[in-house]
Amino acid sequence: MVLEIGSRVLSQGMVVDYKNISTSAKHIVNLFDHQMINDFLTNPTAELIATYCSQTFIRQFRIDHPSLVFGKELYLIAVEISETANTNCRYEVNEKL
Repeated sequence: MVLEIGSRVLSQGMVVDYKNISTSAKHIVNLFDHQMINDFLTNPTAELIATYCSQTFIRQFRIDHPSLVFGKELYLIAVEISETANTNCRYEVNEKL
């Protein structure tokens, strides 16, 4: 899973600290770890997995980092999911965190 985060404004020379992204992304990893993907999605295509991950990440990021959400222009631009080493899908989100 690749999460693309963007902003028009840098804070301390960066869009957002990687540790903040990692905290919320780990929630998604923990949800799927040692689970059947069909328990989450009835039709687990890479596209639907990317959609699910984007919604889950946005919700979790807002919970984990309320001080970063208010007053900052942070956006989840896209989520990429790889099916194999040679194939992936990119879901364009463009939603404010």
